[in-house]
Amino acid sequence: MTKHILSLFYDTDEDLWVVDFPEFPNCSGVGQTAALALINGIRAVEKEAKIYKAKGLPSPITLQLLETKKYI
Repeated sequence: MTKHILSLFYDTDEDLWVVDFPEFPNCSGVGQTAALALINGIRAVEKEAKIYKAKGLPSPITLQLLETKKYI
């Protein structure tokens, strides 16, 4: 199983949960809960992966991360 690193933290200044994906530096998600931040982050990664594919670039992430949304 491929593992991917993500950073999930609570931003006290913004009063929101934030998730960042180091493999996709331009992708992050925010939400009132950690789960919502993760869902929003995965949606951002999905969009970024489609851009990579459309440009013919190799995506740094596999479908396995995108499949995790089934369990949220």
